[in-house]
Order: sequence, then C-alpha cells, then structure tokens
Amino acid sequence: MTNAADRAIMFDQPEKPARGIAEGVLNYLRQRDPNDGAALLPPDFPTMRAGPGGAILRSAPRDDARVVAEVSGEGRVFVFLREENWYQVMVRIGEDRFLGWIRVDQVEVAPSPTPTAGA
Repeated sequence: MTNAADRAIMFDQPEKPARGIAEGVLNYLRQRDPNDGAALLPPDFPTMRAGPGGAILRSAPRDDARVVAEVSGEGRVFVFLREENWYQVMVRIGEDRFLGWIRVDQVEVAPSPTPTAGA
C-alpha cells in the first residue's frame, strides 16, 4: 500500500472497495449466459517455447513496450491469452518467473508435454 489516499480508503472505509468488487462481480454475472458452461473454461493453449532466435517478453502487446526479459531459444512459454498477434504469457528464466507479452511469430509449439512439478 504505497498510495496514502488508497490506503486511507481501504483501512478507514473498507466498505467502499468491497462494494466496488461486489458490483464488478455482479455485473460480470449479469452479462454472461448461465447456461454457457464453456464460457467458464479457460482457453486451451499448448505449451509453447521460444523460437530458435529467442523471444522478447514485453510489458504490453506492442513492439515499443518496455522489454521485461529475453527468452532464450527453447525456453518454455505458458500462454494465457491471445490478443491479435500477441500472446500474454508466463515464462521461467532460471528461478524467476515473468509475466508479459510475446509476439506470436517468436514462439512455436513445444514438442514435449508440459513438465510436471518435481520432474
């Protein structure tokens, strides 16, 4: 909580942020078809890897966005969302994990199954 004004509202008037969250959830529920069970499932993307030349992880889906990390060739890329020619992803580099955006043309489907914990 680095912003003093936000901190004051959250601690002195907690009903305000709670009401905002509740209204957001209710708006979402009003907009979706309750009979559409498929809408609740996340998109199914294969495990990807950086292409042979590697990939650039950016903070936003734009070529001029800040570079978050460089993913070496063969580096695993876990896709959450596709937005035009960009994937929103999580990548592991050593012990660190990074979230960001990679251009679709910088990745390819990984040939092996997703690694499991402890493997």
